[in-house]
Amino acid sequence: MTATVHDDSARAGRRFPVAEVMSRKLLLLRARMRVEPAVALLVDHGFSGAPVIDERGRLRGMLHALDVAVMHLLPAEPDAVTDTPSRHLLVGAVCRAAVTIAPDSTMRTAADMMRDHSTDRLVVVEASDHVIGVVTGHDLLRTITRRGDLLREIVDARIAALAAPDVRADVDFSGVVLLTGTVDSAATRDRLLRVIGALDGVTEVDQLLTVTPDTRTTTHAGLSPD
Repeated sequence: MTATVHDDSARAGRRFPVAEVMSRKLLLLRARMRVEPAVALLVDHGFSGAPVIDERGRLRGMLHALDVAVMHLLPAEPDAVTDTPSRHLLVGAVCRAAVTIAPDSTMRTAADMMRDHSTDRLVVVEASDHVIGVVTGHDLLRTITRRGDLLREIVDARIAALAAPDVRADVDFSGVVLLTGTVDSAATRDRLLRVIGALDGVTEVDQLLTVTPDTRTTTHAGLSPD
């Protein structure tokens, strides 16, 4: 039986595009909405923030629940916008600038941007500044899990292609592969280590393999069965 191996190894690295994992079910807030009903929508949907758009659907910013909570719970500065009664405040007046990312950016780029901007969410926009999604820190965690699962499938396929049925692979999220089981020769073991180690996304290969020659193919010249 021949194992067919699909070349998905590139996707097992850090190359998932943002468009593959971003959240498409969006809560979009209008800049001219009052803050109180906007907060009610955040609470109803269980969101800690949402993009804010203008009347043409273009991104204006991001309303963060924390900002609204601070505005109500902590004393305002004398010249702050919150001197206006909260029932009259508009979302566009209190939202902060959004950190945006393109849909074809990688999740590694998204992680870098979240770290650099100290945020756990990025707004995914097209060239026209129209919002098409949001990517969050939770999406990053899902990507790590998907990467580990995909890499495990690729490693198992490589093992099958090399006809090593007694070898098992454990793959962690960081790309470390542990090979256990038995192989029929040191050459098979070395070939496994070389092939698995060359896969994109694999950072290290450890092995606890036992070399057990296959005696079933051994013949003894000059001996006849009883």
